[in-house]
Amino acid sequence: MARRFRPDVRGFNEAMKLPTVGAALLEHGEAWAADAGEGFEAVLDTRHPWLDRVFVQPATAAAHRANRRDQILMRVWGRQLG
Repeated sequence: MARRFRPDVRGFNEAMKLPTVGAALLEHGEAWAADAGEGFEAVLDTRHPWLDRVFVQPATAAAHRANRRDQILMRVWGRQLG
């Protein structure tokens, strides 16, 4: 009889909260922000109980307007993912 696969969820959650994972995420986010251009920033969010997240967002009013007009972050997303 086949055994059921039971993932180690606690281990995965612990691994996703490691400082090295957050640093790697922030590094990728900063690369995306640099690709977006001046006025964009990467922000590491550690408030989630099981994982860290990175957001790339406009940091200035000019970047907000440019992103709204030209969809800069969507274009960066397309370039980065292939």
